[in-house]
Amino acid sequence: MTEDHSYFVFKLVSGEEVVAATRIDDTGVEPAFFLIKPLKVELTHKGSNTLVRLLPWITIPDEETDDTYRVGFDKIITMTELEVGHDMIDAYNHYNISRQDKKSHKVKISEKMGYKGDVEKTRDRLEKIFCSDTDTLTGITTTV
Repeated sequence: MTEDHSYFVFKLVSGEEVVAATRIDDTGVEPAFFLIKPLKVELTHKGSNTLVRLLPWITIPDEETDDTYRVGFDKIITMTELEVGHDMIDAYNHYNISRQDKKSHKVKISEKMGYKGDVEKTRDRLEKIFCSDTDTLTGITTTV
C-alpha cells in the first residue's frame, strides 16, 4: 500500500465496526473517507477470553474489484486513528495478504464429501448413454 493513507477504526451508524487503510477526500462539497480493503471487526467470546475476528466488510466476488469504498461523514458515529505498530494494523495487513492467495481458503472436494466428477466428464458420460447412434446400440430392444 502507498504511504498516503492512515489506519482507522470506524463505528458506523449501522452498528458495524470497520478497520481499514483510509484516505480522506476533502476536495468535493461533502468530505468523505475512502476505505481500502475494509474489514468488519467482530468480537467473539470463548470462555474467559475475548477474540477479535476480521471479515470482509462487503462480500463481493474477488474478481476485478477495486476494494475501495467511499463513506460519507454522515454514516460515521465515531472513528479512531490507529498508531503505527498497533496490533490491529498487523492483523489487518496479515488478513489482506493472506486473502490475495485465493487458493489458501479453498477446500479440495473429495468423494467422501459427495464429489462424483467434474462437469465435462459427466457430460461426456451422459452423451454416451443418451445420444449414441442406433447403429452402436447394444442390448435388448423390444417392440410393442
